[in-house]
Amino acid sequence: MAVGAPALEEVLQQRDFAAAQAIVAFTPGLAKESSEQWRAWLLLHAGRAEEALEAYAAAAAAAAEAGPGISKRFDLHRAACLFQLLKYHQAQELANQGPDCPLKARLLLHCASKLCAPAGEDAPSHGDWEAQLGAGGIDDQLSMAAALYARADFQGAAAVYENLLGRFPDLHALHAYLALCAYMLDDWEGSAAHISAYQAVHPDSVLAPNLRACCEFRAGDAAAALHTLRGLPAELTVAPAAEAALGQLAAQQGAAGRASGAALIQHNAVVFGDGQGGLQILPPLVGIVEEARLSLVLLYCRRGDPARALSLLRGTEPSTALEHICQAVACALHGQAAASSEHIQRARDSFLAVGTSPAELDTVPGRQCMASALLLSPQPQEALPYLESMAEVCQGDDALSWNLGMARAAAGQWEAAAQALQAVQRRDWLEDPLYQSWLVRCLVRCGQPEGAWQVYLGAQAQADAAPAVAALLGLLSAELFQAGAFLWSARAFHALEHVQRQQALMHGGALAAAAPAASAAAAAAWEGKRAACVAAFWEVVQGKQEAGNVLPDLVGMLRSSANPQAQLVASAMAAWLRDHAATAGATY
Repeated sequence: MAVGAPALEEVLQQRDFAAAQAIVAFTPGLAKESSEQWRAWLLLHAGRAEEALEAYAAAAAAAAEAGPGISKRFDLHRAACLFQLLKYHQAQELANQGPDCPLKARLLLHCASKLCAPAGEDAPSHGDWEAQLGAGGIDDQLSMAAALYARADFQGAAAVYENLLGRFPDLHALHAYLALCAYMLDDWEGSAAHISAYQAVHPDSVLAPNLRACCEFRAGDAAAALHTLRGLPAELTVAPAAEAALGQLAAQQGAAGRASGAALIQHNAVVFGDGQGGLQILPPLVGIVEEARLSLVLLYCRRGDPARALSLLRGTEPSTALEHICQAVACALHGQAAASSEHIQRARDSFLAVGTSPAELDTVPGRQCMASALLLSPQPQEALPYLESMAEVCQGDDALSWNLGMARAAAGQWEAAAQALQAVQRRDWLEDPLYQSWLVRCLVRCGQPEGAWQVYLGAQAQADAAPAVAALLGLLSAELFQAGAFLWSARAFHALEHVQRQQALMHGGALAAAAPAASAAAAAAWEGKRAACVAAFWEVVQGKQEAGNVLPDLVGMLRSSANPQAQLVASAMAAWLRDHAATAGATY
C-alpha cells in the first residue's frame, strides 16, 4: 500500500483526508487494490465510517477470490468501522474472527470497555489486556490509556499519558489528553496549562478553547467561558439559523455520527449561557453531541416541564452519575408536582445510587445526592451533615441555601433556617409562594415577627399575587398567633379579612356559586382577627404591653371591620382605656 509522494505524509499530519484521497487517486502506478484500501482507510479516519465499511467490504470480497485467508485481515478494519458506528456487539464479534495481532487486542479492549464486560468464552480479561498492551508500542499504550479513561480511571490514564509525553515530547496531542484527564479530576489549572501547551502548536484548534471554556465554567466563571467561545470563528457559534444548520448536520452524519466542533461549541454555549436558546439549539443535537440529551432534560426541568424531561429519558437506563442525577431531578420534580410517591421513590433511588457509589462518596456531587435523597425521605433533617459539609465549598449556591433552610427547619433550627433562606438570591425563587411561606414560618418561630411581616409586604407588591397573598396571610396570621405575637397576628388577620372581603364581593358578582365559600373565608378571617385582638388586649390588661403602643391599633382595626361584632369589641376596649387612662398612659 506504499505511496511514495512526500506530500501524502504532510497532508496526513494535517489530518486533511480529502487532500490525501486526491493524492492517492492521482498517484501513477498505484494498483487498484491498493488505491481502494487507501480510500477505505482515509474514509474511516475522516469519520465517514459507513462509506469506509462499504469500501472494506468490497476489498474483502475482492480478496476472497484470491483465498479465504487473505480476506480475514479486513475483518479487523471492518470491526473498526462498526466500532466507530457505535455497533459494539457486531464490532466485537467481527474482531474475534480476525487474525491475532495488537490491533485485534486493542479493538477487543475498547469493545469490552463500551459493553462493560469482555465477550466470548475465550476472550481475555481486562487484566490480560492491560498486561499485553501496557508493554506494547505507543498505539497499544494509547489504547490502554483510552480504556482507563473510559472506565473513569482518570489518574491511571494520566499516568500513561505522562509516561508517553516524557518519551515522545513532540507528540503534542498528549497535552490534549492530559488536559481532559485533569479536567475530569477537577484540576482546572493543570488542565489549562496543558491546553496552553497544545494551543502553542495548534493555534487553530477548536476543541482546545472549548475545553478551556469548560474549565472556566466549572471554576464558576460562566462569563469568561462564553467570552472564550466567542473568540472562535463565527460559523461555530450559535446563529439564528442554528436549528436548520444542525438539522442538516444530523442528516449528514446520521444518528451514530460524531459530534462536529460546531455542534459541540453550540451545545456548550447554551450551557454556559444559562440555557438561553436551548429549546431551539439542543433538540437537533440529541444523538450528535453525547451530553445534549441530558442538557435538554435539565433545561426542561428548569422550565417547569419535568414530564417532558422524563419522556426524553424513557427507554434508557442510567449508567453514569450524571445520568442518575438527571433522572433523579426529573422524577423528584414530577413526583412533587403530581403527588406521585412512585416518582419520589425513583428519585431517591437514583440519588442514592450516586451518593453511595464509592467513586462519589467524598465528592461534592456525591454529597449533594445523599442530601437530596434524605431531603425526600421522612427524616429530611438527616441531610444536614451532608449539606453543612458543602457550605464553605458552595458559597453563594442558591440551591444549597434553600436545601439548608429546609433541613434546618425540619430539625427545628428556625433562626439558622431563616438565615439560610435569606441567602437565596434568585429572583424567581424569592417570588415563589413556597419560599415565602417557609421564610415566614422560620422568621416567626425564631422571634422575628416584623421580618415575617416584611416578607408579606414584598409578596403583596408582586403582580397578580392575590391568591398567593391570601394563602401567605393565612399562614402568617396563624403562625403569629401560635407564637404569641398577638398584635402582629391581629394585623395579619386584619389584612386577610380585607382580602377575603374583596374576594367575596368579586365572586358574588362574577360567580354566585363561589360566593358562600368566599364569605365563609371572610368570616373565618374575622374570627381570627377578633381572637388576636382580644389576646393582645389581655396582654395590655395584664401589664405585659403598653396600652399606648397597642390599643390605638386594635381599636382602629376593629372599627374598620364590616362585622357588627367589631364595634362592640372596640367599644369595650375604648371604655377600658377611659377607665384606666391614668395608669395606662394613653387616651382614646
